This record gives sequence, C-alpha cells and structure tokens, in this order.
Amino acid sequence: MDGKKNPFLKRVMKTKSSEFLDLIEDHDYQFEWDYDVIEPDAEFKSTVTEVIKDIKKDTKGIIPDFTVGYVKGTGKLGKYIDGTSSRPMIALDVDSILASIKKYNVYLDGG
Repeated sequence: MDGKKNPFLKRVMKTKSSEFLDLIEDHDYQFEWDYDVIEPDAEFKSTVTEVIKDIKKDTKGIIPDFTVGYVKGTGKLGKYIDGTSSRPMIALDVDSILASIKKYNVYLDGG
C-alpha cells in the first residue's frame, strides 16, 4: 500500500510512536483509499437499502450495523474491508453486480 494514495497511511508513517494509538482511534476508513468510488442510480441504492433493512430485521441484531460503499473495478460482487470489524464496511462493485444480473438473468430486489 502506497502512502501517496492513502492519506491515513501517510499520516501513520509521519507519526511518532507515542501518538500512534491516538491516531488509530481517530481513524475512519474511506473507500476512496483503495477503490474507485461511484454513485449508482437511485433505483440501485434504494434496492440495496431495502436489502440492508431485511438483513438487519432477519438477523435480529446478530450482524452489527455496517456501512456500504459503491465502487467499481474489483471484479467481485462485494468485499468486506479487512480491519473494520468495530464498524464493518462492505464495498459493493456496482458494475460487477449489474453484469451478473444480466448474465444470470436475476433481479436485485431483496426478495
């Protein structure tokens, strides 16, 4: 991972060891650090929001709240971001999901 692309890593590399824990506690992961972030259309986002509500309802709190980011170019449908277990983050590759919907003739409706 390159400090030029990742502002948090750049800060870590310049931090004194005595300040490191404060820096880590201040850390909030940003999808932009590792992915090309995109803005999907409203219908896609609405469907994902409904799926998330269903997951939360169906799991009755077993799965903690999580944040979804919309990205492209991963070649995967979605990916859990390592190291975000206290506030889980999931990157959804919109292009891969839409291509899979067409390829397999399925619908993204949460049902």
